[in-house]
Amino acid sequence: MAAPSRRGGHAAPILHREHFAFRTSLPLPPTVQQQQTHNLFLPQFDVSEPIQYFRVDIPQRARTNATLANAMLALSSRILQWKAGYSPHVADRYYQKCLEALIPALGDEALVMDDTLLAATIFLRMLEEMDSHISALDDGGRHLSGTHAIISIATTSSTSTSSPPTGFRLAAYWTAFRQELWLALHKRQPVTLSVRRVCGFENVDGDGEEGFAPAPDWTWCQRAIAHCGDVLDCIFGGGDGGGGGGRRTWEGLVGENARWWKGVPCGFEPFFGGFEGEGDGEGDGKGFPELRFHLEWHVMGSAYAVLARLLLVVHDPTVPTIGPLRRQAIKEIDVSFAFFSRRDVRILCGIGLSNDAVPPAILISCMAVTLFADRFTDQAEQERLYMVLLETERRHGWPTAKARAQLKELWGC
Repeated sequence: MAAPSRRGGHAAPILHREHFAFRTSLPLPPTVQQQQTHNLFLPQFDVSEPIQYFRVDIPQRARTNATLANAMLALSSRILQWKAGYSPHVADRYYQKCLEALIPALGDEALVMDDTLLAATIFLRMLEEMDSHISALDDGGRHLSGTHAIISIATTSSTSTSSPPTGFRLAAYWTAFRQELWLALHKRQPVTLSVRRVCGFENVDGDGEEGFAPAPDWTWCQRAIAHCGDVLDCIFGGGDGGGGGGRRTWEGLVGENARWWKGVPCGFEPFFGGFEGEGDGEGDGKGFPELRFHLEWHVMGSAYAVLARLLLVVHDPTVPTIGPLRRQAIKEIDVSFAFFSRRDVRILCGIGLSNDAVPPAILISCMAVTLFADRFTDQAEQERLYMVLLETERRHGWPTAKARAQLKELWGC
């Protein structure tokens, strides 16, 4: 006889395990079940939107969609591979299952415009980005499937561009744009996805000389992300070799970055620590500042703004390319880099390490370390930078062994 519930004399319903399982034909690996699959990677995606679509909506959709469930299981299994020694074949199996459904969808615009399929594509793109960091093939996350083509079709079809996207699709497009920023930096190429066309976004909607118009904090994060995309286009877009329009574009972006920092709301001030702190450097000025922020968009907005500033300092088109003034200009640039750029690398590392609940921040830290490691010659500082990569793999399951080996070779360790 069932025991009465606390609410009157009615028996409490018996809830069976199968009521809560993913409704797919594939059995869940026990380890993935125990680790609560979606909690392993969904925080990677809800970083610049006010509603957490990926964390709230996507797990429920995966209950009834095998393609989405397979994509989630593939990505979570790959993360567990690097965090807990999980078998790589499990992720490969779910990955192939997902591709069997995704590849035929390339020729069907109606299927491509399905939000669930778009989410599955984004998850697989992240998995491919991870695999590109351990593969000998440097294909930037596009060598295993046609997922980039799926996103391209989804964001250029007449249905998707007739009006600005909203809801989950808008959040997914912002995620796709952030993935394009990573790819552009990884492959040293312009950004292939337009945030203005795809997301209907204009990052400066106030007086360009005075600053940005007032907006919610998450909009300021989106402004920083879009600004970073413009910086990458300026650096890798070719232009006219650093003069004329290229120089004017660079100067405009330098001013835009300064206006972002001048006008950003007080919510972007760290709750603990400060940008000028010495962090864990034991007073030598070479440590990582501790910078704990309130919400995801405060973390990521600050990280992207710092990354953009760092890239602008390094890429200075005012430096002569030939002639007797080049040597002196290069010397002055090196002095400037010694202070400003190393400072920004340390700040990015501090942001990533201080905000463990926002994994994408430390991935930006890792990118900064790998790009500018050659500028750090102090052994103690090199060891701290190396530990950033190591902690990223330990905490978040992002493979960094290849990058760590490159740093050792570079530093002669």
